[in-house]
Amino acid sequence: MRITVSHTKGKQQAMRIVDTAVDQVLRPIFAGPIQMTDVQKQWDASKLSFSLNAGQGIVRVPIKGWILVTDTDITIDCDLPAFLEKLLPESVRSNVQSAVRALLK
Repeated sequence: MRITVSHTKGKQQAMRIVDTAVDQVLRPIFAGPIQMTDVQKQWDASKLSFSLNAGQGIVRVPIKGWILVTDTDITIDCDLPAFLEKLLPESVRSNVQSAVRALLK
């Protein structure tokens, strides 16, 4: 799943916003129905790579991806297992775009 959102914050400020948002969303102790574990993230210049296991109970699914911040855009690329991507409704993509736009206001 790949999503790109335009912004006017400048690269450095957008990177700070992304970093804070990722820390909040990918916390290993995320309170909700889906638990995030084994969370890894690493910046390489303006590209943030991440990986984690997400699941409920004993069922865990590996998820990995990256977020690229440029002067004008933020691109999120998330490799989801094929069966999981098929289960997600189309609204997920627009919901993620809306959430990223809200962070950048």
